[in-house]
Amino acid sequence: MVGNGFPDLIVGRSFEITDLIEIKNGGKPPSERRLTPDEERFKNNWLGRPVRIIESVDDVIAHNEEVSCEDK
Repeated sequence: MVGNGFPDLIVGRSFEITDLIEIKNGGKPPSERRLTPDEERFKNNWLGRPVRIIESVDDVIAHNEEVSCEDK
């Protein structure tokens, strides 16, 4: 069990870059999409690439486009 605010997904790519993804339900009001205190603490203390917050399919597409450009 990971827990303690660790993000929902770990996405590895290019054999050397790892993205941490936190999934939030974009259909909920913003007050219900906030990071928990543990998630906020993890995000603020993480020394790797920034934790990405995903709330919609559009966020997934945008993230994929960004990382595709980085890989070129």
